[in-house]
Amino acid sequence: GVMDKKHVFADKLELVTSFCFYKNGVIACAAPDIWFLEDTDGDDKADKRTKLYTGLGTGDTHAVINNLRWGLDGWVYATHGYSSGHVTSPDGKLDFGTDGSGVVRFRPDGSAFEQYASRGGNTWGLDITSDGQVFFTQPTSGNHFLHVVLPEYVLAKGKLPGVMGTNGMLPKEPTYPLMSWPEQAYVQIDQVGSYTAAAGCAIYEGGAWPAKWNYSYFCTEPTLNIVSHFFVEKDGVTYKAHREAGREKTEFIRSKDLWFRPIENRVGPDGALYVVDFYNQAVIHNDTRGPIHGPANAAVRPDRDHYFGRIWKVQHKQAKKVEVVNLSHKNTDQLLEFVGTSPNGPERQTALRLLDSKLTYDEAKTRI
Repeated sequence: GVMDKKHVFADKLELVTSFCFYKNGVIACAAPDIWFLEDTDGDDKADKRTKLYTGLGTGDTHAVINNLRWGLDGWVYATHGYSSGHVTSPDGKLDFGTDGSGVVRFRPDGSAFEQYASRGGNTWGLDITSDGQVFFTQPTSGNHFLHVVLPEYVLAKGKLPGVMGTNGMLPKEPTYPLMSWPEQAYVQIDQVGSYTAAAGCAIYEGGAWPAKWNYSYFCTEPTLNIVSHFFVEKDGVTYKAHREAGREKTEFIRSKDLWFRPIENRVGPDGALYVVDFYNQAVIHNDTRGPIHGPANAAVRPDRDHYFGRIWKVQHKQAKKVEVVNLSHKNTDQLLEFVGTSPNGPERQTALRLLDSKLTYDEAKTRI
């Protein structure tokens, strides 16, 4: 397919790394800020901007807040890199402390921001499953796929310093790109042959692909020009992951096109896997050769492409048809029924988000 038109909902924001839908607009993270961008008159343009939080770190623009996802608890979750900051309300009256590497979460009304899981290194990729499990991706740590076993607020109650609440499932996992490392445009010398820019985290709950794909993990790797896949299985209180038997030394998608830069993947409402391809020769944000840098420390490079980004749709040959339902006009009872019957995990979570905006807390306790 070819995009026939584009529509600008909001502009004049730098370093927007993610957004999620909320009420009549979107919540967008553009470090050092998190914004609620509203369309108050129904013309599909954001005419009201409310800053929810500020002070998030921008020291390294590869390692800022990213991947906003709605949790089942009504909080917005995100992954965050090592560019730590000090998060406050816009007026400074509410002080939420330091944001660090791992998973963070915040209230959509600007009232609370906290660390959910800590893990050193950069973090870029997050998914929350229908049963409430939180998985995330770390690009360069040498153990790129992780599960949150215990969140920070639980660990804090135990007062056990040094205990990690996360489990890494793929230590020193080798990669299998089409190009050898001397041919690759970027090479991280301490991770040659492994992941150096793992990004995106998609757990398959699409309902369309054969059953063996359920709960599979997909991640992208823009510097190696690959998309990887692993099967995920329960392992006590956590999980373990492995490549498909007979395909241990290949990748789900791989290319020799140096401009192929897959940076994100998500499961769609039709059960397909969608891959965001940055498609660019320049993938480094804060290249010192800039030499000009913007307000959020992103390098201004004349050779950075602004036209050829694309989205790939990946569908299984044996996929079942999953009906894509317009949930925006469903009433409470219809949304509740949809949550209980839809085979598609992302759409069930959309229905829960819409229910959250319709029901009060007391109503939710009695009806869900």
